[in-house]
Amino acid sequence: MILETSESRPAFCVGVKLLALSLESEAPGTLLRIWNVPPASALAEWCKDRPNVTLASLGDGFPTGWDVKASVLLEALERGGESEAWWIDADIVLASDPRPLLLNLRGGSAGALVATEEPRLTEQPQGSDARVGALGLRPGRSLPRTVNSSVLGVTHAHRPLLQAWRELMAAVPFQEAQQRPFSDRPTGLAGDQDVLTGLLASENFAEVPVRLLRSGVDIAHCMHATGFGSRHRVRALTRGLPPLVHAQGEKPWVPGHI
Repeated sequence: MILETSESRPAFCVGVKLLALSLESEAPGTLLRIWNVPPASALAEWCKDRPNVTLASLGDGFPTGWDVKASVLLEALERGGESEAWWIDADIVLASDPRPLLLNLRGGSAGALVATEEPRLTEQPQGSDARVGALGLRPGRSLPRTVNSSVLGVTHAHRPLLQAWRELMAAVPFQEAQQRPFSDRPTGLAGDQDVLTGLLASENFAEVPVRLLRSGVDIAHCMHATGFGSRHRVRALTRGLPPLVHAQGEKPWVPGHI
């Protein structure tokens, strides 16, 4: 399995190093491909000594930050010759091997998109209803949970979805929303995963099967008390941590974040 990620901010590079080291420890044989690392950076030098890490570049004119996921996944499908592509955020650390879980969710369906549940954060409404309308799209279904894009599994069947996702994030409404403080952005344009949730609920993509990692069980979203709450922590005492631990909020490796 090849996992795609991206990180170019020097202060955040400890996170992608922890991801690479945890992959080496918990999922040996898994390759991590990091996109858009500056060639002369300390991270690029560090990666030279990691056999499970390779670097790639989208080139000039492509988005960065949150907006990069659709472009990376499309490029990975195009140049890799693989039947599927997997994205993982650079602020995730593995507690155990996630491959059996991910491949089980994928199952035998090339049309199933794998993602995760967004934790139930009280300041934002859950689900697709508040998001599909903000994109000016006709609703085709209602998704009760917001799709979190920290882990994504796609196939060639999802190329139209990925292209539409990239186009909407490049459009003026989304780009203008990104210039505002996060708390002031419209719900449907707050970030990449809000656009993805709206698209998946729209008329054009309502038939795409969506299979989600369970928040607190399959992935620990460490953001506020609801991301990995007390009942999930008690469960972990006997069943172990979720295989994926996501520093969705403050990053303990970034000075001033805790």
